[in-house]
Amino acid sequence: MPSDVANEASPMAPALDDKIHVFISYAHRDREIAQALYEELSDIDRNRVECFFDQRTIQSGAEWMTILKRELRRSDWLVCVYTGEQSEFCGFEVGYFADSGDTNGLGGRSDKRLVCLHDVDDLPSIYSGYQSRLVTTPLDAQAGNQSSDDSAFFKRAPVTKFLADFCIYRGLYPVRDYAEASRQEASLVLKARRITEAFASAKKDDEKAQTPLQLGIDIRVPKLAGGKMQKVPPAARISGTYESLKLFGLQPPMVAERLPRTTWQDMREACMSSNRFDVLWMDQLQADIVRAANGLAVRAPEATFRSKSNDKIYRPILARHVEYFGGERLFSILFVETLPRQFLGRKNTSMLLAGLVHASRFRFTYLEDHEEVFDRLFGDGVPNDEFENNCRQLKYNIEDMTHEAADFGLIDESSFVKAFGPENRAKAENFLKTWVASQTHLYQRLPDSEARVTDANRAEIAKALAEYFRTVEAVNEKFIVAAIEAFRTEIMETFRPESS
Repeated sequence: MPSDVANEASPMAPALDDKIHVFISYAHRDREIAQALYEELSDIDRNRVECFFDQRTIQSGAEWMTILKRELRRSDWLVCVYTGEQSEFCGFEVGYFADSGDTNGLGGRSDKRLVCLHDVDDLPSIYSGYQSRLVTTPLDAQAGNQSSDDSAFFKRAPVTKFLADFCIYRGLYPVRDYAEASRQEASLVLKARRITEAFASAKKDDEKAQTPLQLGIDIRVPKLAGGKMQKVPPAARISGTYESLKLFGLQPPMVAERLPRTTWQDMREACMSSNRFDVLWMDQLQADIVRAANGLAVRAPEATFRSKSNDKIYRPILARHVEYFGGERLFSILFVETLPRQFLGRKNTSMLLAGLVHASRFRFTYLEDHEEVFDRLFGDGVPNDEFENNCRQLKYNIEDMTHEAADFGLIDESSFVKAFGPENRAKAENFLKTWVASQTHLYQRLPDSEARVTDANRAEIAKALAEYFRTVEAVNEKFIVAAIEAFRTEIMETFRPESS
């Protein structure tokens, strides 16, 4: 009798060449899962099941693309493994498998199958419309109450259903009686357990949970066209704890199993909501991020900011830069609280000394030898880009000194003025008033982070700088003289009179 007649008469009896070809698609990190599938599927019937697993099948030096296409054309099953990372060839393999024939979009025969085994909820769109089976462990399914006997779980598991479907495919593993059904069920449970354990083992190095222990944020920058980074994109995603984002007055909505998120632009606008100069620290941080992204060393952290939630001063530190193969970049920022620097002792004495330190620090930096310093930083011979950097550094220094003054306790203006006594009250008040007013006036005329110093605006900026230093210098001198006299009076009162 011809073999085709015998097959027609007995559909359960396979032809000698009636093999079932299986193509296993997986990402490199999921090799252990692919190996388990290769072994467990092949073991169902080693005479009929032929699995293509590139690590085992393709020999060194072979024309692998030619082999991939051949195996996809003749495959009856395409079994895809997905654990969150997609193979770079997955899209090609799914597309080529689906287009390898014209029957129901799955080529040659109408019974060709594509199934995705996965252990994550969100699947790539490429698998939509195809069968998928979620692989879970007994621990996942029972919310932490793992039983010593998990056979009942695996009998109902989706991966076991996949194996059962595979067994009835073209009469691969027929069940003729109750005893055979029991043996098959026990066998499939063992195979399902092995495949599930491979999934669990493959993700043993994956993060289960991450809990930030310090205040800080992560900034994720998408792949940029052109390669070289010029600035942080406004839409760059920022994630951080609620305590971290609350420092800026931000309260993003709660999202299950995910740190709250915002964007670089939203954080910038939150910082500018009360004072348009509160983004200076972001400007410096952006400069360091750009330097890191372009392979340059970052500078020592200088900028600080005052929190909107607790009035404390923090210093942002760029702690980590991660570059991904896909082009994304991740920058981790820590917010380190600056230590309070109030002097011990009487309040009046401490206030006067803090005022002296604050006024003297600015004088030492810019006002001693002021003509030489001004010419070196902002003179006609300074190139525009260096002039611009010096303007930016001036703003950083002023902001840092302002925050330092707050650390010293000078934020309490009434106590500060009172410490000078009635005879010097006007000088102390004038110092504070002039410092704030002149700073605000100067900042309005200096270029911000988005503007540049050019030949057209440079003369006006230089004029504003000269006016600022002239105004501050006059009040600074009067204040220091008054502070020294007041401090001398206060400190002398603490000395013990010499014994006669």
